Amino acid sequence: QPHRRARRSLARTELRAGGRRGARGGRSRTAERRSGCSSAGGSGGSRAAGSGQPQNVTVQGGGLTLNGSVRTLPGNLTLSAGTLSLASGGDLSVGGNWNHTGGTFTHNNVGVWFIGSSAESLYANGGESFGYLLLNNSSGGVRLGSNLTVTASSGSPLQLLGAGALNLYGNTLTLSNNGGSILASGGTRSINGSSGTIAVTGSKSVTSASSGVLSIGSGVTLSLSNSLDCGSGLTNMAGTVLINASGSVLNNQPVYQSGSTLKYNVNATYGRSAEWASGASSEPTNVWLTNNSVLNYPNGGGNFAHTIGGNLTIDAGSALYMDYGSPATGVGLLTVNGDVTMSGNLSLGNQAGGDLKIGGNFTRNGS
Repeated sequence: QPHRRARRSLARTELRAGGRRGARGGRSRTAERRSGCSSAGGSGGSRAAGSGQPQNVTVQGGGLTLNGSVRTLPGNLTLSAGTLSLASGGDLSVGGNWNHTGGTFTHNNVGVWFIGSSAESLYANGGESFGYLLLNNSSGGVRLGSNLTVTASSGSPLQLLGAGALNLYGNTLTLSNNGGSILASGGTRSINGSSGTIAVTGSKSVTSASSGVLSIGSGVTLSLSNSLDCGSGLTNMAGTVLINASGSVLNNQPVYQSGSTLKYNVNATYGRSAEWASGASSEPTNVWLTNNSVLNYPNGGGNFAHTIGGNLTIDAGSALYMDYGSPATGVGLLTVNGDVTMSGNLSLGNQAGGDLKIGGNFTRNGS
């Protein structure tokens, strides 16, 4: 009886894997906790600590393998040494903080949920890698304390399911490998921070369930080194869209918000396309060409007009050619309500109407 009481007390507080036995290379320990989550979706709802359900888990040596069934951890997960591995069918839900200071975490393409009702944090020394990241924090949000890579290539590798925002906190969230979507579900779902980057290195799309909309804050850079379909009206963009070499917006541009910036960083000639679509319902506030980026502005022609609500900046070595390829139809009026700063090259349209209208100052440092 005393032994049984001790085990129940431990289940209510903390489960430790490793310690002295783990340091000596003892056998791996397998914990099987059940919850209601899945990398395909679901609530990922929290469950209180109790018999067989620890509040916190610390892995400080040896190995802990969570085999085959989904489970919920109401509190914190700490990995300081040893190994922690997930297995197929075994999504892990965390209601507190993720603190990975040492040892090795292996996701095996399994989902990790954050399901707290107050602020949570995610930190890993040197950066973390998840197969699927599912955020169902209801209040307070999840703050990145380090860089994070999400690697899955099918389904929805990144799922924003709760009202709590993802705060990048100056770090980079990388979506790697071609395939899969960013799912926003149940309302406006936010990724924000005073600074930070969403790096799309594998092709992705934005999808919606239950009227979900993705909102990207003013301090966030959406860095595209592959294609991203922002969905029809599904991505509100207040920060910077950075087009890198091999990067593009496919089919649907973001809904640009006041203060947004579209920045070309391709070190090549680039045909303007869905990132700055003709006839779109919104325009970027600022447009910036840098790193020897040459913008083929007509990209086949069409008598369209664009309005930049803020500033147009063309750095040295970069260019915006409104007459690129001498299209027979020419282009329409380009209006810049703010300043034009030209250290590179700028040419106007080759047909009548291909003019530039400037509402602010014109500064010419190039040709």
